[in-house]
Amino acid sequence: VTLYEANRLTVTRQLPYDAAATKTIDLCLFVNGIPVATAELKNPLTHQSVEHAKTQYRTDRDPANVTLGRRAVVHFAVDPELVEMTTRLEGAKTRFLPFNRGNAGGKGNAPDQSGHRTRYLWEEVWSRDAWLDLLGRFAHVIPAETGATKAAKLKAGSTIFPRYHQWD
Repeated sequence: VTLYEANRLTVTRQLPYDAAATKTIDLCLFVNGIPVATAELKNPLTHQSVEHAKTQYRTDRDPANVTLGRRAVVHFAVDPELVEMTTRLEGAKTRFLPFNRGNAGGKGNAPDQSGHRTRYLWEEVWSRDAWLDLLGRFAHVIPAETGATKAAKLKAGSTIFPRYHQWD
């Protein structure tokens, strides 16, 4: 219990993730100083949607960057209506999966009288106990079968991160 309570969860807005550039990521979630998730946040006031966030990850986020490509376990594309996520940045080939609650048995998120349809992400998923549980029990890194070193096997391997309904 003492070790669990000692975990430090922090969030940084506009994180400069590359010392050689002025680019920033909208949001980065850390556990004990290690970046575990990133998020690009979009909204209709700027005429941007989750699709713009996905494009930003595909075209403007270098998969070779240590923070983005090796340390963060998951990357979220978020707007007030939808959430999508990926565990591997691969440029134009980056594949996103929905991280939504569903809407009457269909895709997306149901209307929410208390706020944005996606507020469950920061109120439920990213809450301290839920986030630590999700990372500890549901996120898995599977090394590749081949590779000269352990680091090479991990880099070539895959990461499993549950979609919302799988975690729930």
